[in-house]
Amino acid sequence: MSRLGRNDWLVIGGALLLFVALFMPWFRSEVVEDLMDQMAKQLGGDVGNTDTGISGWHYTLGWLAWLLTAAAAAIVLLKMVDVELPLPEGLSVMVFGGAAFLLVLIRILDAPTFLNRSYGILIGLLGAALVAFGGFLKDAETG
Repeated sequence: MSRLGRNDWLVIGGALLLFVALFMPWFRSEVVEDLMDQMAKQLGGDVGNTDTGISGWHYTLGWLAWLLTAAAAAIVLLKMVDVELPLPEGLSVMVFGGAAFLLVLIRILDAPTFLNRSYGILIGLLGAALVAFGGFLKDAETG
């Protein structure tokens, strides 16, 4: 792993961060949580965990963004086995990371009105941004 530079690790770390963020809640429904709490009070008991978080895996844009960041990380890792790509490495990684960033940003801006954004989608956006920024730095060091 000595052939990987700091920018390579930034890309790999960003892809891993987005992957972990897909398991976190991206949106929450307070309406459903309130209804479950009211039902519990009326029944005189506890319904247990009323977590209504919706993870990134429920959204096509979420896992497509992860596929793009995984492809960017794969491009970086191919350097270790001396595979030459027809396109510049930094530019390819930056384009994949930028596209992933836009997909997550679209999901944030196009949120349904009855759902509240949660911390997972922001962590996913940060992961995609790290991949794009790592690609930008890689492109700047070669160009």
